[in-house]
Order: sequence, then C-alpha cells, then structure tokens
Amino acid sequence: MHHDEATRHHRRARRVGALGALTMAAAMLLPASASAINYTPTSIVFGNQLTGQASNPVQVDVGASPCGDGPPATCFYETTDIAVSGPFTIVGNSCPQQIQNPGLSPRYTCSVAVDFRPTATGAQSGFLRIASSPSVTGVPLSGAGISSRAAALKKCKKKARERNWSDKKLKKCKKKARALPI
Repeated sequence: MHHDEATRHHRRARRVGALGALTMAAAMLLPASASAINYTPTSIVFGNQLTGQASNPVQVDVGASPCGDGPPATCFYETTDIAVSGPFTIVGNSCPQQIQNPGLSPRYTCSVAVDFRPTATGAQSGFLRIASSPSVTGVPLSGAGISSRAAALKKCKKKARERNWSDKKLKKCKKKARALPI
C-alpha cells in the first residue's frame, strides 16, 4: 500500500469509528424498544361552530411511555415547540419543555387544550404540532365555520318541527334570522 492510500484508509476507518460511536451513544439514549410521544385523542373533529366564536376546548393528553426493557433507563423528550395552525388556539398547556420518563414507570402525561375559532364559513383544518426530540408529531384538527344567519335559520326549522309552529310563526322566525349578519 502506498503512503497516500494508507492515509485515506486510516481516515475512512476513523470516520466509520466515530459514526459507530455516535450510533452506540444514540442507542443508549433511545433504546430500540423506546416509544415516541403519543396522543389521546389522535384527531379532533370540532363539528359546526359559529364564526367569530370559540368552541368549548378539547383536551389532548400527551404521553411519553416508559422506555427500555430490563434495568430502569431514563428517556428525555425535549418539547421544543407546541403550536397550532389554522383557526385553532391553544388555551391550556401543562407540558413542560422537557418530558422525563423513567423506564418501567407508569406512563407520563401532560395535556394541551385546544379550541376552534373559525373566522370564515366552511370546512377548516389545522394541526396541533408538538416538536420534540426525536421527532415532530401531533394531532390533526378539523371543524366547520357556520354563519349566525345559517345557524338561526336551522334553529327556526328545528323549533317549528318540535313545537308544531304555524307557518306564520315560522316565517316570522326566518325573517329575524335573515336580518342577522352572515
């Protein structure tokens, strides 16, 4: 082997050795049996909500399962960013920046509460995003914005059926509903 070839071979072996050491260190921090952060529920459908008004909040439980088999190990999940997209708002968050879960212990949980605040009518979607080491995951969110007028007209029809309203009373209710802003 020439001197240049021997030097290249030595450098490549050092790089592979360093990569192997990093892989070994990662395996010690996150064992193969480790589970990621998980959510309950896994998606949220808010249904119809009047535009400009907030829905009742829905709580999402964020969990970090015990990690590692055998002797107790500790897993750390860095929650670097908790955010929502779309017409949704975080209204409560008990999750610390670092979720620590000792191995073989009961599941660790915290919670994030989200509500839906549509600004327009129609189907809308978003995402509760939790960026954590080692991944970015979250919960899909959806709902539909409805207008005050549409909601009032729907309410008139329902009341008319339930209470056997006369045509005159139903027309009066619909007239008031149509006077509402869209």
